[in-house]
Amino acid sequence: LFIVGTIGAGLFKSVKLGVFLLLIHWVSGLTAAIIIGKLAYGKRKDDTILNGGRYDKEYKKSIPAAISLPALIAASIEEAAILCIKVSGYIVFFAVISELLSLLGVFSLLAGFFGLLFTGRSHASVFSEFITALLRGFMEITSGAQAVYNLKSFKLNVRLAVVSIIFGFAGFSVHTQVMGIMKGTGCKYRFFFLGKLLHGIIAGILTILTIGFMPITVQTSELVAVSGTGLLWTRTVIILVLILSLIINPYRVSPLDRKSLYKNRN
Repeated sequence: LFIVGTIGAGLFKSVKLGVFLLLIHWVSGLTAAIIIGKLAYGKRKDDTILNGGRYDKEYKKSIPAAISLPALIAASIEEAAILCIKVSGYIVFFAVISELLSLLGVFSLLAGFFGLLFTGRSHASVFSEFITALLRGFMEITSGAQAVYNLKSFKLNVRLAVVSIIFGFAGFSVHTQVMGIMKGTGCKYRFFFLGKLLHGIIAGILTILTIGFMPITVQTSELVAVSGTGLLWTRTVIILVLILSLIINPYRVSPLDRKSLYKNRN
């Protein structure tokens, strides 16, 4: 829905481009998952051989006790609500940080350095705009995709490839969300990071190759401008969500407290 609706139809004004980016995202994601999965499986197999049956004993100890269905339903609803608040907070936080770094000139400084390093003074300004948009995308994908769309000096295939890279990597906003979900599960973040980095690289290469071998023609459509007063409700909801997240403060709830909560409900 985000790639086809927001990016394809909303930003590039073409549902066809949105579907194309979605297919690239799926294929590159499956390819990266297969590669990282084989690497992770090989490392896990080596660790299992070295440590013997220790993993089996730890796994048996980590199996939680049985929980009644009413308590499980209530706990799942609470966890889902808290997770929605966390995700909203991460998105707003990184969007603000990205805009702040842009206003302070940090992105422009880094982009100018890489522009002079790789292209020289002749094309430094154009390349710096490209790097700035890419850095914004590495922070938060929505603002990054919008910045890439505004690079009118680059061809459409290059902009689509950069958007695919941003979608594949997903930005550190999504990374922090996943780190919060992975906390306490024993999963390794480095495999996730390598997988998303590989996902973005494969997506960018597939986009360039697909458009190069099979050029696509799209018909864009003009969208009706949204009234500015309608955005006030969105800002109000975001502020209320942030205030609610500070009041609930779910980060203080430890796994042990949740286990005791389940026992009390039983």
